[in-house]
This record gives sequence, structure tokens and C-alpha cells, in this order.
Amino acid sequence: FASGTNNTFCTYCDDDKVLKGSTTKSTGSTSIFDCQCEAGDFKSDSSSTCENVFAGVSPTSEGMTVPTLSLKPGFWRSSATSKDVLPCLDQTHCKGGSNITDLCTEGYTGPLCAVCEPKYASTGSGQTLACTKCGGSALATIFAISATFFVIIVASICYCLRQGSDTPIEKKGLTAHDDLNRLRSFSKDAKKKVKAV
Repeated sequence: FASGTNNTFCTYCDDDKVLKGSTTKSTGSTSIFDCQCEAGDFKSDSSSTCENVFAGVSPTSEGMTVPTLSLKPGFWRSSATSKDVLPCLDQTHCKGGSNITDLCTEGYTGPLCAVCEPKYASTGSGQTLACTKCGGSALATIFAISATFFVIIVASICYCLRQGSDTPIEKKGLTAHDDLNRLRSFSKDAKKKVKAV
């Protein structure tokens, strides 16, 4: 690269004072910042050299630095400054890439993408973990409303059966068991009438 204007003297990127092992992408580079590591290498933060990528890092991306390391699918790291790249418990949970906030597939999050996101239900754990999107509360609401109507109908039937009697229940000696038997016979009579129609 040649820094400054009207400068014909080029400085090699692959120099100990610049970035050992680096090069520029194109001719006409004018800054030390145009020097970058080739595919299969990344710029080390601890030294001004290009180092070989390690397990879990894609060897096809050019110009990588520690914050922009591109991970292979099936691998995870904790932060953009970490060089500790770990294999996921289930490789399908980790999609890879360089965006540290988007390393996990949909529904998964956390260390090694082994935690379900909010609004996802988990089954299993570790390698057998599966996160399934929750269906919402519509089904629970329908069930609650249906159960409420059922209780109201049963209570109404019991009330109607008791109202049909001239003698107070206490004097007749009726019990809950008697009410249940009346409810059963009422149900049988209703079924017979429906079949007759």
C-alpha cells in the first residue's frame, strides 16, 4: 500500500511492522487498514500477525479478525472477543456465521445453543433437547370456557331436578348419590328422545 498523496513508495503488508502474513485485496491501496489476512487466517489481537484458523472457524472467509471470526455450522462461542470455539451438543442448533448475536437456529439460545428461547417449550436435554414453538393460549382458553359451561349445565340440571319436587330435600333424605342417579336417568331419557326424533 502507498499512504499519502503522490506517494509512489509502497509498504508491504507482509511486514513485521504492519501485519505479518497479510495482503491487500486490490491494487491502489492507500492505507495500512487495507492490509488483511487471507482466507484460512485471521488477525490476532495479541500480535500484528495473521494466524491460521482453528477448529470450528470457516477457512473460506478473508480479512477475519477475532471479533469477525466466521464459525462453521455446529460451533458456538460466548462473545466476539473469545477465541474459545466449542462444538454444540446438537450441531443442528448452531448455524454458525460471524454475527455473535445470531449463532443459534430459531428457537435456541444460550451457551452452546442448548437453551430454549422464550415462547418455546423444551423436551429432552443436552443432545436430545428439542425446542418447539408454543401454540399460544387459545387452546387453554377454549378448554376453560368449555369446562365452565359444563359445570353451569350440570348445576342447572341439578337445580331443575330439585325444583320439581314438592317435598323439601331434607325430608326426602336425598343425597348427592341420589342426585347423580337422577342426572343419569335424565341423560338416558334425553338420549331416547333424541333418537326418537
